[in-house]
Amino acid sequence: MNGIEKRVERHKRKEKRMRWHIDHLLAHARLAAVFFRESIQKEEQEIAEAFLEAGFSFIPHFGSGDSRCVSHLFYSQDAEPFHTILKNLHMQQML
Repeated sequence: MNGIEKRVERHKRKEKRMRWHIDHLLAHARLAAVFFRESIQKEEQEIAEAFLEAGFSFIPHFGSGDSRCVSHLFYSQDAEPFHTILKNLHMQQML
């Protein structure tokens, strides 16, 4: 899990090169939690589709420039469906 830990540490830093969408978002937001699932395959599509199917709001193209996903940033005012999806996808909380 060393790769994910390094990536999260980079995103948590205040001083960094603004490279990805998330860097610009985190300049104005607080990182509350990080969830992950270890895999040797790319699974962004499956995860994004789960949030879309549940009716979450999203920012088009956020973080998904290199995939077919409509977004990698989803939002809901209700935390319960969010946690249900994470559980169903066997996601683990890191932070």
